[in-house]
Amino acid sequence: MTSLRFPVQRSTGDAFLGCWLVTEYVFDDDGALLGCNYQQRLLERLGDGRVRVTQRCRPDARLMAHPMAAFAGEWAFDLEIKGRARLYHGPDVLGSAVSWGEGVMTGRGVWPRFGYNFTSWSAMLAPDRQLTGGRFYSAGGCMAHLIGVGRLIGAEHGVDGRANFPALDLAGWPPDLAEVWRGSRARFDADGACLGEEPMTRNYAPDGWREGEWGVVCQAAGARWRMSGPGFQGIARRVGPALELEGALAGGASVSMLEVVDAEARMLIGIHRIVECEQLQRVAIIRLAPSAT
Repeated sequence: MTSLRFPVQRSTGDAFLGCWLVTEYVFDDDGALLGCNYQQRLLERLGDGRVRVTQRCRPDARLMAHPMAAFAGEWAFDLEIKGRARLYHGPDVLGSAVSWGEGVMTGRGVWPRFGYNFTSWSAMLAPDRQLTGGRFYSAGGCMAHLIGVGRLIGAEHGVDGRANFPALDLAGWPPDLAEVWRGSRARFDADGACLGEEPMTRNYAPDGWREGEWGVVCQAAGARWRMSGPGFQGIARRVGPALELEGALAGGASVSMLEVVDAEARMLIGIHRIVECEQLQRVAIIRLAPSAT
């Protein structure tokens, strides 16, 4: 692969600026690993609140018979920063994203030239490491489920092959790494206003986990789990290092949870959404790390 060098621009206004190497693990809709897409992602500030995003993608040989093979090559689009919103102006991506506190974003839109719509998420773990992912859809049908990790590189680094790209331990799973995880939970209203941040402890057990007085019990049901707790019922599954959960709360609200563990960084990131009567009510962002006690 030809060595590529990019200028790196950093700003306290957007943690995602700069040149990133990203390894995207591509799963099918049942959670089976299909292959990897290796990506160089450059975000450059243009002025007037705009950022140019350039992505150079290299799907591996395992994806050559999959629609993701057409993702190979260079893609570019401009995004406009408006407060907590990111508006994608094309040409290769149209849509928008919003931030939830510092360093976490969710979005959706369309890749017109690629020919698929998408949902996306990203979370900074450190100034030089991020988790990223989402899904490509053909309208309502999932074409590919992506979970990735990015590493910030400096202008002096070339990109010569796969060895430079970061990796995720797909076998990493929170209860296998530690029984007790500690960190914080930040809550936001639907407009992104922070409702507060609190310390959080999660204790894993063979049949689920407990957070203070609130416990979740997991019952295996084939390749998925039935989840239950006080005033809560849900269905969950594992996709690589990620837990996906969809559930219902007493009173009629529903909960959608995505949690991803990075075993190398020893951190778990969670994005939890509460929806009621088809309207987003609250979002919680959790950040946990293994605890010795």
